[in-house]
Amino acid sequence: MKNPVRKKEVGQALVEFALVLPIILLIFTGIIDFGRMMFLYSQLSNAVREGARYGSVTGPNPNSPQFVNCTGIRNAVKGTLAIPIPDADLQVTITYDNGKTAVTTASGVAVTCPTSGTAPNQGLITLGDRVLVKGSTKFAFITPLVSSFGPINLTLTSARTILRGGTLITLRDVGN
Repeated sequence: MKNPVRKKEVGQALVEFALVLPIILLIFTGIIDFGRMMFLYSQLSNAVREGARYGSVTGPNPNSPQFVNCTGIRNAVKGTLAIPIPDADLQVTITYDNGKTAVTTASGVAVTCPTSGTAPNQGLITLGDRVLVKGSTKFAFITPLVSSFGPINLTLTSARTILRGGTLITLRDVGN
């Protein structure tokens, strides 16, 4: 003999599950998105810090110091990323200041590292100036509703005082 009350309870549970499932999935994808965003933030933070660290010393060749080696600083940023960000999505800006104002040329133009071409004049950068490395990228959400707002920009900056006469030693150098 079939119990009609039991059949209604099973149907009710199924309807409740169908109503709650989209909310649970939305929360779950939101948690995953938050974790992805925090990972990208942490990764970018470490990368710009490593770029500033690389650019804060003279290096082994005093005639071509690391603080004006724009390609080397950018490679230090990109080489630190655990999951590579495509070049089109990662902007690395390198500037110099003295802690208060930007280092400028005689004509008042701020000294920056060009994306390609010649390095900045190392004579303009003096002991105690800082190298500032700024990294920017976009983060796209996968969570429905939130993704409709579009990607957000993540921008982080790290600054280090330039040390003349220093050489960067990495853990790889210590191990050899």
